[in-house]
Amino acid sequence: MARPIYLATGKNCSEKHVVRGILVDPSAGSWVCVLQDSAGKTIFSARGADATTVFYPVEIDSDAFNQSTATNLTCVILYV
Repeated sequence: MARPIYLATGKNCSEKHVVRGILVDPSAGSWVCVLQDSAGKTIFSARGADATTVFYPVEIDSDAFNQSTATNLTCVILYV
């Protein structure tokens, strides 16, 4: 079973993980979520027009998951 890592808006995960899913929970419409690795390279980017929770099946192997942009987000959940 996948272990979730909860990131409140603007928070980061500075540990190495292989993420197999990302759930974005927006607080309002016109949301943006950008995650970067420890070197500042964008590893995930998503945006939406309304406040609907969205799950993205992905496979991202990274040493960090830093929210460089977290506009109108309640939280981001990483499934490892």
